[in-house]
This record gives sequence, structure tokens and C-alpha cells, in this order.
Amino acid sequence: MIAARASLPLRRAVARSPVAQPMRFSHAHAGPGTVPFNGKSPWFGLQLVSYLGLGFVLPFVAAAYQLKKSTAST
Repeated sequence: MIAARASLPLRRAVARSPVAQPMRFSHAHAGPGTVPFNGKSPWFGLQLVSYLGLGFVLPFVAAAYQLKKSTAST
């Protein structure tokens, strides 16, 4: 092992080094007032669905456009 071949001062320094304490969270779960928007409003729902829907549909639209463009040139 590496520790067996280490010098004596190095082994003593390692033995004296403190072990890190785990982080303790006193506020693990945030309350409802920590986000800057109202997640229950219909306007937020419409924006969320349109944003996610556009992100899902856009690759298919781009692929269809590229396929249509390649068949039109031949």
C-alpha cells in the first residue's frame, strides 16, 4: 500500500487531519413563496405547455423541412 511506504511525518499528518463533517441542512424543503411565479395560474400553464410543446415539435418540423427540401431538388 502507499500508506505503508509513506514517510513517518506524512503518516502522522494524515492521522491528525480532521475528518470533514457532513453538511447539515436545517431548511431542506423550501416553502411555497420561494419561486418568483405563481405555478397555479392558467397563464403560467399555457406558457409552460407552449414552451415544452415547441421544444418537442421543433426537431420534427426541422426534419420534415429538410426531407421536403431534399426531395424537391431531385
